[in-house]
Amino acid sequence: MNIEKNGRAFLVVFDSSRKDSSGAGVYVEAAAALVNDGDIRRALEVICRRRGKPVPLATDYSAKSPHAVYQAQALRVWSNILHASGEVPWDERVEIL
Repeated sequence: MNIEKNGRAFLVVFDSSRKDSSGAGVYVEAAAALVNDGDIRRALEVICRRRGKPVPLATDYSAKSPHAVYQAQALRVWSNILHASGEVPWDERVEIL
């Protein structure tokens, strides 16, 4: 996986219910790493207890699983400003962190 090779990730969060031309989005450049089995187990216990469900094995979400869990720490964050002048609206990324 790319995260394991270079420890980097890029995340995009947007509201898919809005029109594409809304420009609403957040972009995050992040350092990323695999979450260790102990932290996965504790998270699963909290989530499953709250939902009243049995706790699955942490190994179902560890490094060799296709459902491996990663964490990301934001390094740079951008949002958008929509420019609606002219015939074609366009958005501009503005760094906020």
